[in-house]
Amino acid sequence: MIWIKHLVHNYIVVALSLVSIHLLFVLEYGRPIQLRYVTFLFGSAVAGYFFLQFLHPGNLRAECKQYYEKNKWFSMLVFLFSIVLIVWSISYLPVLLWFYLWPFVFILIFYNLNPTRGKFFSWRKISLIKIFLVALVWSGLTVWLPSIVFYKQIPLEKVAEIFVWILLLMIPFDIRDIILDDSGIKTFPILLGKQTIRFAFLVYLLMMISATLVWVKTNDTTAYLLKAAAGLSVIYSATKSNRSDSFYFTAFWVEMIPVILLMAYLILKRIF
Repeated sequence: MIWIKHLVHNYIVVALSLVSIHLLFVLEYGRPIQLRYVTFLFGSAVAGYFFLQFLHPGNLRAECKQYYEKNKWFSMLVFLFSIVLIVWSISYLPVLLWFYLWPFVFILIFYNLNPTRGKFFSWRKISLIKIFLVALVWSGLTVWLPSIVFYKQIPLEKVAEIFVWILLLMIPFDIRDIILDDSGIKTFPILLGKQTIRFAFLVYLLMMISATLVWVKTNDTTAYLLKAAAGLSVIYSATKSNRSDSFYFTAFWVEMIPVILLMAYLILKRIF
């Protein structure tokens, strides 16, 4: 259990998840892997989430506070390592990438801070917008940005698929956080109540429609079937997101779904 805590609280799981989604896109479309971008993506995910944590330490869950009190030096080393990865990658990445990267940096800053107000204000506290912002950033960083910078061709159907896929992944987290969100914040689980799972099925249906468009172009049946199974596992996770141990259940097992999907894809491709 302790190793799960290390992976979760130091944002290693979420970074692996982000990288896995990008690599799945690269492998499906037969694009060359840009190692420097992969390391930049991993380091940026870890550093970015630490940045959000440092910006609002008062919003940390009890589990997080207890962990950081006991392991602050280890977390600091992980953060510094992520900075090293970013610096190592920067000098090898094209200048064009930094031009297209700024909108995502803008969203990251305003996700937790709005300088037009006299106090800290988080965009994530705007009703219903949180999961769409996360989906926009993740689909942009994993597919849109590398496509426009490295591959000169943007597969819009894949961007749409990842966007909807992230919406689906976010549902268990919104269900888990119902008791923590401010009373004025309206999320889909709060608005829909018991019909949240129905909403999850709707998102899943949209995801499979997007995945079908990708399959038509790539003819990659293995990836298509794995996504179908992974999507159903997320919907199952949504039914378990209000249990007493749901913090680690969602923060580890749900976020690990893209990683497991990537591993299964590589294994099946090697076998068949």
